[in-house]
Amino acid sequence: MYLLPKNKKGKLEIFDVNGRLIYELHLPQWSTMQEISLPSFITAGVYNCVITSEDKRVNRKIAMIKE
Repeated sequence: MYLLPKNKKGKLEIFDVNGRLIYELHLPQWSTMQEISLPSFITAGVYNCVITSEDKRVNRKIAMIKE
């Protein structure tokens, strides 16, 4: 789930442990809060998730767990 400033576009990027970009999603300006389902090709592991909007940038580690 993410929260963007009202009426501002954003971008979600997911990087693997080697710093390679493995997934990118452009977030529309009308979506201030939304839940995202990641594609199935992303395997179990720890990733760096980056969300940018205008001059703001947030980094978070995420753990992908598959059953």
